[in-house]
Amino acid sequence: MASLQNIQSNAYRGDFLRTCIDKTIDEIHDDIVTVFGPCAQDAFLTINAQPYYTRDGKETLRTMKFDNELSMYVLKIMYQAVERQARVVGDGTTTLSILYTNLYRLLRKENPSFTRKEWEDGIREINENIMKYAEPLTKENMLNMFYTCTQDMELSQVLFDKLADAILEQAYIDIRKSNIESDLEIHVINNPILKATKQYTTAPIGKEISNAVVLYCNGSLDIVHPEVLLDMMCQIKGTPRTIVILCNGITNVTREAIKSLNNTLNSLVKSNAIDLTTYNTIAIFTLDEYRSYSNEMIEDISTMFTDEVGIGGLVNSITFESLLYQAFHNPEKPIPELETFDHDAANIQKIRDIFFGDTYQIDVHALDGIRVHKNLGEVSAARYKELVEQIEVEKSEVVRISLRKRLKTVYGKFIDVEVGSKLIKDSQRKFELILDAITSAHSAVEHGIFTCNSILLALRNGVEDDISKVSTYIIPALAMTLTDMIMNNVHIDPSYLNESMGDELEMNRLTAYITVCDINRFDATRPTLEEIFAISQPDDAEYPSIVEPASIMTTLLENTTVVLDLYNARTVHLDSFMGNYI
Repeated sequence: MASLQNIQSNAYRGDFLRTCIDKTIDEIHDDIVTVFGPCAQDAFLTINAQPYYTRDGKETLRTMKFDNELSMYVLKIMYQAVERQARVVGDGTTTLSILYTNLYRLLRKENPSFTRKEWEDGIREINENIMKYAEPLTKENMLNMFYTCTQDMELSQVLFDKLADAILEQAYIDIRKSNIESDLEIHVINNPILKATKQYTTAPIGKEISNAVVLYCNGSLDIVHPEVLLDMMCQIKGTPRTIVILCNGITNVTREAIKSLNNTLNSLVKSNAIDLTTYNTIAIFTLDEYRSYSNEMIEDISTMFTDEVGIGGLVNSITFESLLYQAFHNPEKPIPELETFDHDAANIQKIRDIFFGDTYQIDVHALDGIRVHKNLGEVSAARYKELVEQIEVEKSEVVRISLRKRLKTVYGKFIDVEVGSKLIKDSQRKFELILDAITSAHSAVEHGIFTCNSILLALRNGVEDDISKVSTYIIPALAMTLTDMIMNNVHIDPSYLNESMGDELEMNRLTAYITVCDINRFDATRPTLEEIFAISQPDDAEYPSIVEPASIMTTLLENTTVVLDLYNARTVHLDSFMGNYI
């Protein structure tokens, strides 16, 4: 009779699976909790053979490794949630790791039954309740939000001074590590700079044109009749303005028309028949780099000046002269050949609206081109937002570089942040803080803020009515997480405590402190041991104002389905065998 032989399967289930996941979650918790809270200790890491230190939960989790494939599988699932928190919100990655490990252990202890839909519905109710306490982010409370995120007042002040206005305008901010020896360099581009060359002006212009509008011609400017330009000069409504005609080039017939117009103007000025300062000024500029512009960039430029969808009749080089003529011509001097072009009346009116609309400043630089100080219209703002979203989700760095170039060239609203230091480990830490702070600020502009500790808000105000059975697990998991934060901050002197005070009594007192403290003043960097065990906070204590993006807690709770999936897991198939003999 043949002897039985052991067989291994790549399917992990039952006690073998549960024990491995439990131990992995415990190790993740115990590792990440060391960097949890404002007064946590640094974790010293090695990436690409370079040592540095961090208190960033995402970076710490990213460098964790296990010699067990199932444990690595669990780690990668947890990291996906942490990475999304960092990308979408910025701050809260360490809190997420600790909350999720606490929640998992609580579910394992209580062993409830939830479907994914039941869980998602419960979390949705909790988040809707929490968001009732959200407030808009303003410039007045942004400094406190930076400090809440970085716990570094000097850095917070620099970020506030340089970036507050740009963040409120939702400008795109590109943060990168650099070899510069200074800690931080910030280059702010508030407006687009178009590489352009001045070809002709009917009157001298300075480096700043304060009363300008732009008419854009997508193609070579083809003006046959100088009367068209002269009629535009005579369209006075209030203060004379500078009409910038921006095009990709000018034809020879345009040059002849300009020469003819110039001779006419010089003759009239010499004879004192006209004063050019009382007429509109025509300034023609050509785009230097239009050949390298994509169709999207051309449409961006057109939309910026017209705030119209598409790049059709308004900017078409073939019909541009006729469009100007029909918008501004002198009826006493008709030009029959320009009246043969059919035009949408809306396009003609749009030209007039642009011409007589709000003026803006244009800076003229001999080398850089023209900087346009124009607010984005509704259509342009939508295109800008769409472009920013493209950059954020794009995986290819080559494509991202191209999209950022488009953003910087056409829209401005671009902040280049370089983070450096003499020590690599210092620059990495600074980079993480700045990235978290700026990403959090962007999220706060869109979703609002909480002016209190968000864990306490969710723990006490947000879910105090026990609005779903899901909250019966979220509440204690939040309490456990906040207790981890405080315990990580409080270094208990054994000689201070009564010998009869055990861990359970100690945790009870911490929990009681959490329950009664003022969520608008609570800051885990502040409470002393005496304050905690007295279960009070002195009235004269100075506490920094806490400001956190509302999306920190809502996104964090939204993604707790990761924990539910791990808890509900019954079978995991991997590529290798780990001694699970059958």
